[in-house]
Amino acid sequence: MGETLIALYEADLCTHPVDVVVNASNEDLRHIGGLAEALSRAAGPALQQECDELVRKLGNLQPGRAVITGAGKLPCKNVIHAVGPRWNEKESQKCTWLLKKTVKQCLQLAEIYNHRSIALPAISGGIFGFPLDVCTYTIVSSIKETLEEFQGNTRWKEIHLVGFAQDNIQAFRKAFKEVFPDSLPSYRSPHHASPVPRPRQSKRIKNFPVITTLEGLNIMLQIGSIEDTSIVVVSVGRDLQLDKGPLGRALLSKAGPMLQTGLLEEGGGRAEEGSVLKTKGYNLACSVVLHAVVPAWSQKNTPSKVRGFLFAWICLGFIMCVSKAILNGAGKAVEDECAVARQTGNNYVITQGGNLPCKNIIHFVAQDDIKSLVSQVLQECELQQYTSVTFPAIGTGLLLPPTWDPMENERVKIVELKPDSKEYKDVQEKFLQTCQSFKIEKIERVQSQYLWKSYQIKKCEMDKKNGDRNNERLLFHGTSQESLTFINDHGFNRSYAGMHAANFGNGTYFAVNANYSAHDIYSKPDANGKKYMYLARVLVGEYSLGKKGSVTPARKNVNNSVDLFDSSTDNMNQPSMFIIFNDIQAYPEYLITFTK
Repeated sequence: MGETLIALYEADLCTHPVDVVVNASNEDLRHIGGLAEALSRAAGPALQQECDELVRKLGNLQPGRAVITGAGKLPCKNVIHAVGPRWNEKESQKCTWLLKKTVKQCLQLAEIYNHRSIALPAISGGIFGFPLDVCTYTIVSSIKETLEEFQGNTRWKEIHLVGFAQDNIQAFRKAFKEVFPDSLPSYRSPHHASPVPRPRQSKRIKNFPVITTLEGLNIMLQIGSIEDTSIVVVSVGRDLQLDKGPLGRALLSKAGPMLQTGLLEEGGGRAEEGSVLKTKGYNLACSVVLHAVVPAWSQKNTPSKVRGFLFAWICLGFIMCVSKAILNGAGKAVEDECAVARQTGNNYVITQGGNLPCKNIIHFVAQDDIKSLVSQVLQECELQQYTSVTFPAIGTGLLLPPTWDPMENERVKIVELKPDSKEYKDVQEKFLQTCQSFKIEKIERVQSQYLWKSYQIKKCEMDKKNGDRNNERLLFHGTSQESLTFINDHGFNRSYAGMHAANFGNGTYFAVNANYSAHDIYSKPDANGKKYMYLARVLVGEYSLGKKGSVTPARKNVNNSVDLFDSSTDNMNQPSMFIIFNDIQAYPEYLITFTK
């Protein structure tokens, strides 16, 4: 667990020397009994007054929530008020995950406020009715899971489990042995409690620590650099010129001119308002830059128009993984709650919002009648007296191929096909049509959810644009052993155009027949004589004759610079190859390893 010390103390929480103590509170933060009353009395009236103000703003807290306040006259810096669940034998699973959620929120708040030591009592024990052994085991388990999730990247140096009654101490000790079988907790009596070091200085802006929204979302303003994130989103006008805004200029200066060049290539020189274009980060620390094409500001562009643009972008660009994205964002607790609740047999489940900035999530079983589904949701919202609800683009999600093996959390999975399977024989037959003199060593299926969904989004767009035209073809692409990992992970990259003959444009080339890609210049043999070729799905769409040196397909209309063909070819009457200029227009579906 890195450098975090977990210690068991027989002590009085009111005088315990840590940065932040956890108060086991009720839903309305009224400290009228037990430990809560003792802490409130020791802290003075300021503590209850601050809690009353929080409840006035946020309403009563639901079980599983925690908030932080000042400490009044207590020796600690802050108090975290944790609302644990009340025990219900019939809903024991739900009770335990709610308690885990409570503990995790306490640790997260301590991290946000840069505290290095935290003291937790037996939350939900006592009058909340949790069996003491279940209570302590759940708390210690949640601590372990949270530490593993943070992987040592926390400010906590000490986590104190504090109890005054001997049964609490013994229960915590037993739980620790069960959860950490290879370790023993540090144990100290009240006379041996020692002070802990002061927290490090944070980058938080003075007088602006953490804002808690009405929905309970904690927002911290922190000094940092925008490009030090995985993805940067920047707004740009329809002309796609990055140098017209301060953020665009700053990113362009750091990323280099290739950022502007890449954006112009992606957008074809000009783009529609509401569209989002993706480029690499180039010299930025981020991996991706998303360029949101926004309308020029004027008084006529009302807030509702801007909001409509953002919602359309979210729906059109990222809805293919909405269910998984929601569960990932909400956290494991919500996923667990779904698992517990769906045992009821209902066709929908209502859970807490988890880590998302909403109060509740309604999870529906997929059904064909979208109108009926929406009606049921609205009726449920009326019954629950919810004041607002957000719908995704229901029914537009993209399914993975049914032939794929389960992937769990794997980004990419390579699956070797069995020679007697229909899938193997179909690929083999297409390869041997022009490569009878070669021997297939193996055929592997490439499974990449990200590449597949990106490809399917492009396919949907092309199918809609071109009508009933057959936009997709199965084509071959020869490569070297050194390129396999990159292609499997990131797809085909037109940046490598020109490494071989590029007589019809600087794009990615695909052959109609396997024997073309089987030439050693394309599928270069490795040290063992093995050669490699992909059978790829390629969106050729409407194509035109390619031209040497071109970086995009030809224009359909000479008077319209953004109306382009979808791909290029070597021969309009009898194509033997196709060239694409957008990386997501091809998916590397099968990898064929073969020898002469």
